[in-house]
Amino acid sequence: MDDNVYICCEYARSSIGSCKACPKAIPKNAVKIGFTPDFDHCGTIWFHFSCFFKKCFFRKQLKDDTETSSVFVGFKDLTDTDQERIRKARQKLKLALKTGNPETKKGKRTADDDESEWKPHTKKSKTATHSEKELTVGKHTYQIQDFLYINISRWKDIVLVGIREYYRPATGGKLRPGKKGISLTVDQYRTLIDEKLSISKAIEQIKEDKEGKDAIKKKKTKQTKKGKQVVAKTDFDISENRRIIVKSEFISGSQQVVVDIREYSTVEQSGEIPLPTDKGITLTEEQWNKLLSLHLTVIRDLADNFGYSEDFADELSA
Repeated sequence: MDDNVYICCEYARSSIGSCKACPKAIPKNAVKIGFTPDFDHCGTIWFHFSCFFKKCFFRKQLKDDTETSSVFVGFKDLTDTDQERIRKARQKLKLALKTGNPETKKGKRTADDDESEWKPHTKKSKTATHSEKELTVGKHTYQIQDFLYINISRWKDIVLVGIREYYRPATGGKLRPGKKGISLTVDQYRTLIDEKLSISKAIEQIKEDKEGKDAIKKKKTKQTKKGKQVVAKTDFDISENRRIIVKSEFISGSQQVVVDIREYSTVEQSGEIPLPTDKGITLTEEQWNKLLSLHLTVIRDLADNFGYSEDFADELSA
């Protein structure tokens, strides 16, 4: 093999990167294969599992008799199942190259060559009818309170955790998702849960204030022994344009502490002032605590039905 080029493989850390052959996004946690001029993966060009072998990249290196674990950098970090997939794909390619008939034909993909080779593995289901495509309360959907639910879904290979209010159509039937709510990526959901202790602390801090809104505003800054001002943290970023704000609001005839999870935009003229959008949900303290109580159920569902590993579930449960 060329000393200046390495073939490497690993699990995709996010769904941001795209394949340089198709070029569709490479889903998070899917096996991706690429080549790089550097052993440390600097400047790596990545491909889907099937795209890499279908395009027959580095035929000379792949068809020799070198042990597969020595050909692919990072091979030993994959699960036994994925290691075996690479071995079989390489063997299939070697056979095709030896017979002079590499599989580069167009048309319907085979079972060993379809998208399931590079997407996180999920259970296949029959084609949904028009009515079945409409999201209803049921599978992967868990009630927080009344018409408020948390739902796990997939959109264009991206897994989303939605927190949304539902409504019942005037004509009757099952509940359907309304416009009031927000859908988070798994990474954003993870950040939301990681901030749970800080959010709970902010809730208690605001609840302790007995003097109304003016006192709440004053309490956002306090004096230390050295006389320096310290801002009490009540807002938390979960992505570049999404934020959690703990605040006091007048709801149902009483002042309550709420956790607002919302997407923000920036005014073009200022470029600095974040403005709240309609994409968001405001949770009462009771609803927030219920959401936290459903956390283990959510990550178990992600691991069992959306291709996330047991290690991921254990990490998110910690």
